Amino acid sequence: MDYSIIACIISFLVFTGYLLYVALRYGITQSISKSYYKLKGKWLFTIVLWGFSIPLMIAAAKPFIFLAGAAICFTGAAPSTSFKMEEKWHISSSVAGIVFGALGMWIHFGMWWIPAIQAVFTLFFVLLKVKNYTWWIETLAFYLLLVGILIENLG
Repeated sequence: MDYSIIACIISFLVFTGYLLYVALRYGITQSISKSYYKLKGKWLFTIVLWGFSIPLMIAAAKPFIFLAGAAICFTGAAPSTSFKMEEKWHISSSVAGIVFGALGMWIHFGMWWIPAIQAVFTLFFVLLKVKNYTWWIETLAFYLLLVGILIENLG
């Protein structure tokens, strides 16, 4: 099995495992980042973000995907939104991770439909005020990126 597929599997297991753990234990929070405040071991949030973003950076091995992963790593390194400065870095790096990931799919792999799907669903979630829409936007961004990387590596 190719190292990029193994990296995708690791990323999938870490991210999905964390989402299931949080959803089953605490319910779906306003955003994935808000789950940080529910955890007893706050370190888990950082480890999970690094644990799913670094393997995707390795699997894709492309500049925009690297920037997306680095931004998410930074989000994990600045997990608190309780302090104004840390909150600005946290939110900026979260948004950058999603944007770089979507653009990377289009620029590097020609998968224009990935940022299109992300944009349509983001608009849909926000305009219809879907409960916890940030959680769903973040979750969709991860799975779209993962699918794109898998398609590129398996195709």
